[in-house]
Amino acid sequence: MKKIAITLVALMLMSLFVAGFANADNDYLEELEIRGPAWNLTGADANEIFVANATNFAGFWYDIDDDESSEELWIYKNRTTARTLGDDPSAVEYISTVVPGIKPEFDFRDPDNASELFTYEKIGFLAEEYVPIAQGQTDKLSKLLMDSDTRYTLRTGQTLELADGYAITPLQIDVDGNKVWLELTKDGEFLDDKIIDVRSATGAQASQAKQDRTWYYEQDIMDEDDILTLMVHVEQVFQGTVDSLVVIEGIWQIEDDGLELETGDRFGRMEIDDVGDNVIRMALDTTITLRRDSTQHLMQDLYFRVADDAANIRFYLMQRITEPGTYEVRGTVANVTATEWFNWTATGFDVAGLEGMVTEGYSFAGFWYDLDEDLHSELLAVHVDDRTLRADDDEVVYYSRIQEGLDPEFDFRDPDNATEPFKYEKIGFLADEYVPIIPGQTDKLSKLLMDSDTRYTLRTGQTLELADGYAITPLQIDVDGNKVWLELTKDGDFLDDKIIDVRSATGAQASQAKQDRTWYYEQDIMDEDDVLTLIVHVEQVFQGTIDSLVVIEGIWQIEDDGLELETGDRFGRMEVDAVGDDEIRMTLDSNINLRRDSTQHVMGNIYFKVADSPDIRFYPFVERTVGEPVVPVDEEPVAAFTANPTRGVAPLTVTFTDQSEYAVNYLWDFGDGTTSTDPSPTHTYEEIGTYTVTLTVTNDVGEDSAERTITVTEEEILEPVAAFTAQPQEGEAPLTVTFTDQSEHAVSYQWDFGDGTTSTDASPTHTYEEAGEYTVTLTVENEIGETDSAQRTITVQEPEPTPGFEIVFAIAGILAVAFLVKRYRK
Repeated sequence: MKKIAITLVALMLMSLFVAGFANADNDYLEELEIRGPAWNLTGADANEIFVANATNFAGFWYDIDDDESSEELWIYKNRTTARTLGDDPSAVEYISTVVPGIKPEFDFRDPDNASELFTYEKIGFLAEEYVPIAQGQTDKLSKLLMDSDTRYTLRTGQTLELADGYAITPLQIDVDGNKVWLELTKDGEFLDDKIIDVRSATGAQASQAKQDRTWYYEQDIMDEDDILTLMVHVEQVFQGTVDSLVVIEGIWQIEDDGLELETGDRFGRMEIDDVGDNVIRMALDTTITLRRDSTQHLMQDLYFRVADDAANIRFYLMQRITEPGTYEVRGTVANVTATEWFNWTATGFDVAGLEGMVTEGYSFAGFWYDLDEDLHSELLAVHVDDRTLRADDDEVVYYSRIQEGLDPEFDFRDPDNATEPFKYEKIGFLADEYVPIIPGQTDKLSKLLMDSDTRYTLRTGQTLELADGYAITPLQIDVDGNKVWLELTKDGDFLDDKIIDVRSATGAQASQAKQDRTWYYEQDIMDEDDVLTLIVHVEQVFQGTIDSLVVIEGIWQIEDDGLELETGDRFGRMEVDAVGDDEIRMTLDSNINLRRDSTQHVMGNIYFKVADSPDIRFYPFVERTVGEPVVPVDEEPVAAFTANPTRGVAPLTVTFTDQSEYAVNYLWDFGDGTTSTDPSPTHTYEEIGTYTVTLTVTNDVGEDSAERTITVTEEEILEPVAAFTAQPQEGEAPLTVTFTDQSEHAVSYQWDFGDGTTSTDASPTHTYEEAGEYTVTLTVENEIGETDSAQRTITVQEPEPTPGFEIVFAIAGILAVAFLVKRYRK
């Protein structure tokens, strides 16, 4: 029996694909591809199996904190014929498995047992996240809609929109009584209400109090009773300056309906073979032909995109996203088990010109990749031996190399030689696509804005919006003369115009005619003359029923400005180390700390996401926005940093280490009149004094600040250490206690004797008049205001009665009674 070779091909995760092009400002997409591994049937072994899973396809659900996933797609080479994926037996198999014990983003308590955390089952299905309605069963699935630990502060009557038309509104907030009355609605219609007791507790009662602060909402769905579909946790109520406010932190929600699956159900080209206990299996129901330069539907939003390559059957799995929102484009997950290098490229294979440097299988689809030519440009190398990536040791290095001979989407002719197709150079930089202004040189780059072969039909006066504020308008269309007069504007201002001869030709003259139908627009940019920035191809003019019309097919555009790079330029945490002939090299300029459950900025729009785990696990990512930009609340920057040392003798050199999240720009104010924009600077204080250091971080969403104090002294001042003795520590009232100071480096003292009296003596004496147990606190301070405290307990007892007095009193009482009786008888 032949050994079956299984290839887990490189992670080429999300790649972006613009349907038509981006908006006029080029800041969001109309469509996004989440791209998977690039496979080549032509070069594969006969028994090779290609596998897509959550480690190499970001369309499939993945939990980085617990390293959990669910879905796999297998393609069998020996079940294909040329470009056809067979269906009997199936060349494509899909399997998804239920994963138990998933923890939500917020630590809810279990609704039935407050001492336990709430966990749930999850399964990925068709590149979406679902929750099984019945434990371990996959025949009834409800989509996971919300899983958030974001904090929301609401006043009375203010509505918090949830998913799927649901909403929560606080009807009344009782700050004194620690209660809030919440109402739940769907599409504006009342569903339920509940009074939540928001009192907190400590110790053994804390978990019960947290459970009490949570609304567990159940519904009957898909013929199943009492299904938990929504959890809302109320953190606190408080009195604001004007209104009573409630803080909601923790929301988990699934659909109130879902998928009911059974064997034989079809999704696109796939059919369910098995559904039930913990698993779903699917296979091809009809064959798929991988025609060159095509997109083949597989199931739901999953497709195969096929290269325009006659010699190779190269293709990849992709998820097509058109739903507005912000999506994470992630790279292969790095699980650190030893000191090692992780090197990401767009495919997980070598970049042309940088051979031998890749860690095979580690890919990042934020980087540019050309499927047709199998070309890519960028490499990110990271050396990990602990949670600190060190700048001094070059533990993060970034390379990008120019790739030559790129074909645009439309087959333009070369502007200087009609017999040759137009080709250009491209380089990926910071996960964006750029064109070198000077061939072979990387010091002047212009961003690629449009590369489209979409057809646009326009009438006279109708404007076609391009990128970056540019637009093309046909001013006149001469159908009989086969000419069109085009005007080019930017932001509504005239730039240029041109009359295009749209006559076609055949044979040897066809290429020249195609060149004549093309407007090659040049500009002077970045001190370079006659740079080609825009190509517009006119396919034809014709007479419509009413209007004369022109067809534009083929647009290629770069920015009319760009990046001018030189050694020493900084981008985030990285610094340009070499720039010039064909290549850019950058190295880490300040340390990166891979803290648990953090997001660390690297450069440009590239970040590292780190698992909330004792194991070091992380991946690179960028974010892409589909539709009108969405600003996620949880992506505002959070400022944080450490300083070492925080005190010492002048001159004092302090190293500041950034620990912020989602920060793009940095501004340090060192408190002595100097500033810095480095992420993690070093600063020397020459003068004695106390300085407040402020770090302000910003991104496109907002800003945040953090502060620390640095103390610089003439001579070294040690931190105070509080200590004292008490003699005696227990006895009868009144009890006089002598307190003896044994502190170090203290210049002032504050005693609190625990009975409402205080002293500022170094070693005082104090008398306790009443019985009781008293906590004595000594707080000491040094010359620069640093403090420390120490405590002891003094026990004062009730005084014992004088021995024998009870008998005396008893006898005296008896004699008194006898005297009275005798006197009465007289």
